[in-house]
Amino acid sequence: MKPIRRLAVLLAASLVSAALAEAPIRAYRDINFGDSAEVVVQKVFEDPSIAVPTGSYATDSRKLELTRQLVNMGAVFVNIGGTRCNLEFEFNDDKLYRIRFNGEGGNFIALELDTWYRDNLVEVITRAHGQPTAVAAPITLSDLRQMREDSVVWTHEWRTNSEGVAYKIGFVKTTNRYYSTLWVEWSWMVDYIDSSQDDAEDF
Repeated sequence: MKPIRRLAVLLAASLVSAALAEAPIRAYRDINFGDSAEVVVQKVFEDPSIAVPTGSYATDSRKLELTRQLVNMGAVFVNIGGTRCNLEFEFNDDKLYRIRFNGEGGNFIALELDTWYRDNLVEVITRAHGQPTAVAAPITLSDLRQMREDSVVWTHEWRTNSEGVAYKIGFVKTTNRYYSTLWVEWSWMVDYIDSSQDDAEDF
């Protein structure tokens, strides 16, 4: 990264950190963008709406440790509009910048049911943030089969709002399986990561 650009990025990062300290940007429930991994674990542990399968006989300290492990594995769950989703948290420099709500999926047979799961997510975000700013053509089984493994196709997107948060809903394909997904992103950090990767490719 060129010195002037590096200075600009560092200055922007400093200003963003200061702004977050004054007015945190909510990601989901009590979880804020910019939270550290350990803070996210503690908030998940304290939130009764997030299902954490730690067992009923473990001590509180053991439950907290299990919560930490399950959060790292993406194995904690919430119900969003009738769709059971597991949560995956993504961090950069130990700052939360994306939450992925991964819904139930199928094996390229029950597309109608899986589209229903996806549409539930769309309805929830539409009620909270208005109509999507971009909607793709209806997806077909053929479209899903032709996707590369570990790729995602977006069907509904909401541009970055006044708080700096963007929402995207679509389908992810893995080996012989696909599932609906909702990504809630801190746009500034996503852009910062993308620009850093672009700079790295210059060398």
